[in-house]
Amino acid sequence: MFNQKNVAFVITDPQVEFLKSTGKGFGATKDVLEKVNTIENLTKLFALAKERGYKRFISPHYFYPHDHKWQFKAAGENIYYIPGQALSAEIDFDLIKQNFAQFEALQKAHKVTSASAVKYGGVLESLTLAIFGNHIGAEVILPDLETALTAQLGGFVFTSPEEIAGVEKIGQTKADFTLLVNGVKLDGDKLDSAFQDKLEAVYPTEFAQAKELAEVPAVTSDTVIKAKETIEKPVVYIPVFPGTNSEYDSAKAFEKEGAEVNLVPFVTLNEEAIVKSVETMVDNIGKANILFFAGGFSAADEPDGSAKFIVNILLNEKVKKAIDAFIARGGLIIGICNGFQALVKSGLLPYGNFEEAGASSPTLFYNDANQHVAKMVETRIANTNSPWLAGVQVGDIHAIPVSHGEGKFVVTAEEFAELRDNGQIWSQYVDFDGQPSMDSKYNPNGSLYAVRSITGVKKLPTAPPYFLSNSFFVVISLTAVLCGAKSFFRVSMS
Repeated sequence: MFNQKNVAFVITDPQVEFLKSTGKGFGATKDVLEKVNTIENLTKLFALAKERGYKRFISPHYFYPHDHKWQFKAAGENIYYIPGQALSAEIDFDLIKQNFAQFEALQKAHKVTSASAVKYGGVLESLTLAIFGNHIGAEVILPDLETALTAQLGGFVFTSPEEIAGVEKIGQTKADFTLLVNGVKLDGDKLDSAFQDKLEAVYPTEFAQAKELAEVPAVTSDTVIKAKETIEKPVVYIPVFPGTNSEYDSAKAFEKEGAEVNLVPFVTLNEEAIVKSVETMVDNIGKANILFFAGGFSAADEPDGSAKFIVNILLNEKVKKAIDAFIARGGLIIGICNGFQALVKSGLLPYGNFEEAGASSPTLFYNDANQHVAKMVETRIANTNSPWLAGVQVGDIHAIPVSHGEGKFVVTAEEFAELRDNGQIWSQYVDFDGQPSMDSKYNPNGSLYAVRSITGVKKLPTAPPYFLSNSFFVVISLTAVLCGAKSFFRVSMS
């Protein structure tokens, strides 16, 4: 018998690059999309499934318009254009190398405020995307309007407040949110709506989330954090799991500030390799002053959720024992992205040990959008009760890129109150006015109370087994006093 409650509508791998007119692969699919009304039919099916109460699942490839991050910065600047080669089967590598060399030289000699490679939508697409970010318009003259939408390789559009000789100047930026091309005025709001609204029903950019917020006051600890010994050259151990990324950037950041880094792969080719990797991990933890878990998608975020692979490794009895001993002697732990997820789901955050995590413990869950989110967000520092936060101040706001499918921080009201009162909430998602927000435009995953990152342990000790967590890819610099060393270590990850 047909049971409506057990019906789901599943859209598998609908790639925007092939579905949207500005996508890289649209040229190959355009005719068939129009012939069978793919977009219209998807929209109708999705709306009907929603109307009937069916569960809806999407595996999307989607980029928000503001994630292109090519945008005009100010009105009154000159717009320059280096034409590339029209896309074809034969590639003129000499021309492309010449263009790259020219643009590199221009960047060294002049102030370039914004720039974009001309891609599959041609120079007109580049200009249109540029006005969206800050709603700064442009007035341009394109000598060859017929090829303005032709895909290119090796072409560049850029802005500068300077007059630059030897490169084609095509116009200027202006305060009015319009794009004036060869005397034809295109309204910026209409262009923006046309760009975003086509697939809004399928891939919503805004969605309903919880609205509850609570004030997170700064809590200053009067505990003097003093290491047992001074380490002039701290040893940083970075385990590299299958699917880990950003480990090289992280290692370079530590090395730049004087630390010694052990970057060691966790090998999973067979049972013997796994057993050996566990032993290697235990040995490296024993030698380290800092334990760093990088970001990425360990084991492709399978099964069903991020960081489960890393958590299983951390819960290995030998590894647990090694980490417990590491904490006892005052080691520092930091987790970014996937590493943060592992720390939370293992109990190390916020409790500082493996034993206290339970059914009501803080955790991470699927985004409210039910899709992977990749965008820029604003975050505000709420507390600095960790050695990892020595270089920032309460109230500092940073622009951070996030990329995750399971980034929603979930916490009970009781646990939230405890984290807040202990000063363990160190950053929140905020709007452009710097206020914590549950609006999906600013809080991309629906994290409760706008919490983005937390520290541990709940009761601040006299030795520093502290944990810094940061929900997803950190590009701000986090300065830390490590193990009592006089020097500072600036960590920058992307």
